[in-house]
Formats: sequence, C-alpha cells, structure tokens
Amino acid sequence: MTPAKYQSALNAQSAIAKKVLEMVPIQEAWSRNEIASNMRRVTKSSPDVAVLDGCIARLKDAGLIRERQTGLYQRVEIREREIIQVATAKAVESGSLAVESAKSPIDILSSLSERARQLATSIVMLASDIETAALTIEQGSAESNANLEKLRQLQALLKSLS
Repeated sequence: MTPAKYQSALNAQSAIAKKVLEMVPIQEAWSRNEIASNMRRVTKSSPDVAVLDGCIARLKDAGLIRERQTGLYQRVEIREREIIQVATAKAVESGSLAVESAKSPIDILSSLSERARQLATSIVMLASDIETAALTIEQGSAESNANLEKLRQLQALLKSLS
C-alpha cells in the first residue's frame, strides 16, 4: 500500500480502530485474542469483543490489515510504488513501441475499491439530503394542512354569523 492510500484510509478510521491497528503486527499474523491481550498489556484497556471485531472488520475493509488465514490478521506494509520500466520493442510495421509501466491487478482492484468507497459515501450523503428534503416537504405540508383547517373553521364561523 502506498503511503498516501495508507494515510487516507487511516484518517477515515475511528480512534479505537487506530489503536487496534497499532496492536496488529506487520511481521506476523495474530488472532483476535492475541491482539486483544496485547492491547490490554500496552494500553491497560480492554475493548468489548464486538467493538474489537467491528474495528478489525473496518480495518480489513479499508485494506489496512489483511486476514492471512481464517482468524489471523496482519498489518499491511507501507511501501513506495515501484515504477516498472518496460524496454522498448521494435515492431515490424511501426518501428519502436514504448510501453508505460503497467499497474498490477492488486493496484487496479485497490483503486476501484477506493472509488467504490467514495461513491458509497456520496450515495449515503445524497440519501441524507433526500431524507432532509422529504422531512422539510412533510413539515410544510403539515403546516399547510393546519392553515387549511383554520381557514375552514373561519369559514364555518363566518357562515354561522350570517
């Protein structure tokens, strides 16, 4: 993972998830219980199992940790992106052909998942805006109905006075 992607994913995490991430080793894979006991030893606090599972799931979804085997988690390494230079090859018809460095399938999937996360965030914000607009419209409708009821009462009162 590149430093920029790592920092972006880390900034989106909660404080407790960041603490859990600090407890997950880079060199070896640990179970949830090992992570919890290390957290208890280092921070003198022990989060609820459900909270720890949620943090691990969020960190895994963000790509900050990976599950090496079922139930064993390892922090991903941060490294600079290597640029692969492909030697130019001579084509029979076109002379020479320069090929730009190709992205690995993991990098492509990573960028697609980041775009999907951003899209999901935008959709959630749009849904919130739609809900706010619906509530505003409903409130305006309720006020209009109340005013209409008052108008009918006034009309009935005026008819009774005539």
